[in-house]
Amino acid sequence: MKKIMILLTSALVLLAGCDQFTFKSQEPAPKKAEVKKTEKPLDEVKKADLTITGIGDSLTAGVGDDTKNGGYVGIVKNKLSGLESTNSIAVNNYAVHGNQTTDLIKKLDKKEVQNALKQSDIILLTIGGNDIMKVVKENVFNLTLQPFEREQTGYEQRLAAILLTIRQYNPDAKIVYSGLYNPFKFVLPQLSEIDLVVAKWNEAAKKLIEADGNAEFVPVADLYQEKDDGLLYKDAFHPNTQGYSLIGERVFEAIMRKDGSR
Repeated sequence: MKKIMILLTSALVLLAGCDQFTFKSQEPAPKKAEVKKTEKPLDEVKKADLTITGIGDSLTAGVGDDTKNGGYVGIVKNKLSGLESTNSIAVNNYAVHGNQTTDLIKKLDKKEVQNALKQSDIILLTIGGNDIMKVVKENVFNLTLQPFEREQTGYEQRLAAILLTIRQYNPDAKIVYSGLYNPFKFVLPQLSEIDLVVAKWNEAAKKLIEADGNAEFVPVADLYQEKDDGLLYKDAFHPNTQGYSLIGERVFEAIMRKDGSR
């Protein structure tokens, strides 16, 4: 019983430390002044000889990259810039820290995002990690495989809808989806079942990506198998600069794999 309580306490501390999740307190939070958000005009979407659009969660947003170079997206841009066939590159990044598949579906309703997708040659995507985190948070005192299996069905349906929506606005761009990894591996090694969950969700995503015909699934889970590799940010959740460099290398290779003309 003591070990179980230590495990649950550790899980609560980790989840409370993740910006995308906060536990509800008994006292209502004070109301904040509403700030009206306005979208950039459509003509501000960046365009170039090669246009990249990033969508999804914190990995595509580059959270954890101390260089502030945009994480793996910045690595990809730099590598593509080094090609003789590339004259200019524009990056439009709409990824948001903490986004789940439900949030991304709403994001794709934004006119600016739709316009950026239409202009894109390459679309970089990470999504699903926060969907798994949501299940962990909601079942932290009774973690079993069943809620993850139930949520996987919804995740597959939403990811399929996301890919379909992208193709409605751009049938030709190359989509590169970077897979999931287990953020609990080193902080909560007792939750070994998460490895199986991540593997199953990745398998489902890979099938959807491969069915597209012009999309690549990039595996990254294997990068986080050893604790001493030092690829995680200080929050023990996101990749650090080195971790993003390795992901960026794989994404770049995926972009080049079926298009040697670049």
